Amino acid sequence: MELDEVMEIILEDRDNYGAGGGVTLSGGDAVLQPDFAAALLKKCRENSIHTILETSACSTPLVFSRLIAHTDLLMIDLKHYDEKKHVQFTGVSNRSILDNLDFAMAMKIPVIARLVIIPGINAAQTDAWNFGKLLAEHQVNKAELLLFDQVGQKKYEVFHIPEALKEANSASQVNLEEYKSTIESFGVQVRISPMKTEQ
Repeated sequence: MELDEVMEIILEDRDNYGAGGGVTLSGGDAVLQPDFAAALLKKCRENSIHTILETSACSTPLVFSRLIAHTDLLMIDLKHYDEKKHVQFTGVSNRSILDNLDFAMAMKIPVIARLVIIPGINAAQTDAWNFGKLLAEHQVNKAELLLFDQVGQKKYEVFHIPEALKEANSASQVNLEEYKSTIESFGVQVRISPMKTEQ
C-alpha cells in the first residue's frame, strides 16, 4: 500500500481511538521497512495522532533515529541482558540495541522495555535481577513482562519448521509476581502482560 492509502484508513478510524488511542507499529519490525515506517510516523505526527513504535531496536543508529523522530512512545523488546546469550539465542549482539535504547533515553522519548520470559533461558530470579540491573543502568523506569507461550506452535507444525523452544512450558515454571518484584526492587515500574490464547 502507498502511504496516502494507509493514512486514509488511519484518519477514517480516528474517532474510534479514544482519549489515549493512536497508531502502533509492531511486528514485523518497522526497522525492516524504515523509509515507509518513518514517513508514516511523520504523517501521524502532522495529524496530531499519538504513535507507538514496538521494535527490537536492532538497527543502525541512523535508521533508528529516523524512526523515533516522530514516535511518542517506544516499546523495545529486550531478549537477554547477557551479550553472549543474546548472540546464542538470537544470532545477533545486543550492543546496537542497548546503544539505541540509550539514544532514545537521551532524546527523552518514553520507553517501555518488553521482556519475554522463557524457561531455561531467562526465567530464573538471577535473570530478573540482571534485567533489573540492566534497566536501571540504562535509566529505563518502565517494563512489561510477557510470559512465553506456545500460541505459534501450530504454525511451526503446519510449515514443518523445527521449534527450538517446544519444550518450554512457561505456565508451570515461572512465578511472574516474584520476577516482577525483583525487577521493581531496582526502581522500575513493572506490568505483567495478560496471557494470549490460541487462535
